[in-house]
Amino acid sequence: MKFYLQYSVVLLVTLHFIVIPQNVVAQDQKSILVTGASTGIGRHLAESLATAGYHVYAGARKDKDLAELGAIENITAVRLDVTKQDQVDAAFAKITEKGTGLYGLVNNAGVGGGGEVVETPIEAFTDSFSEEMKPQGVSVSVVEPGNYKSHIRRSSVSRRLEKVKATGSEMTDEMKEASEATTKRELSYKEPDEVTEAFMHALFDDNPLRRYMVVPNEKEQDMTIRTKVNELVQLNRWGPYSYSRDELIKMLDEALSSGSSSK
Repeated sequence: MKFYLQYSVVLLVTLHFIVIPQNVVAQDQKSILVTGASTGIGRHLAESLATAGYHVYAGARKDKDLAELGAIENITAVRLDVTKQDQVDAAFAKITEKGTGLYGLVNNAGVGGGGEVVETPIEAFTDSFSEEMKPQGVSVSVVEPGNYKSHIRRSSVSRRLEKVKATGSEMTDEMKEASEATTKRELSYKEPDEVTEAFMHALFDDNPLRRYMVVPNEKEQDMTIRTKVNELVQLNRWGPYSYSRDELIKMLDEALSSGSSSK
């Protein structure tokens, strides 16, 4: 297995991963496992990879989604809820039995949510995992998309409404309006073509990046980069080892010229 990709969204994403040892096997067709492939970005990526001639193990939970995915050429549907260890084990066994090995894993499955800062997974997982996997020849990347058409927001709202119903409470007009507004907003976003393009680069380019920020417009790019610059300035304000403006600019120039900031 050569690549591990983490997919992050603005909302919190619960991620689990499988690392499958792969013997050196002559394979003309690379196999990639895409989790959460039933809808949204995962479905878009799975279909794009299959169309491009790659073999895709497409993870999904529902019978309807598995049937649809299994009917697509170059896609093998895999029942996979990444929160259930028995399904993870079964997926591992199925792929091992197929004998194709894995060229890459796109860890797309996730749910939107919120919580206390101390209980929230941090992005540092990707960096530490990357260092751990280097000796194995595995490249680790994280793709962080902005607002693209997906299903994660609607799914998040649906789960909250289901919890309300489960308690015997009635949906208020405000709840219904919020649900409708979420659906309308999510459907207005661009298709995730650029997100899939970033995944493709990370999977198949000779020099994949550590991070891919993919945004649908200049406004989101500006907002994100300015946020990161402000964080850098804040981190540099305190302590005896703070850097001057010229020193910071020199570091930036060095990072831009070497590309080390993105590897």
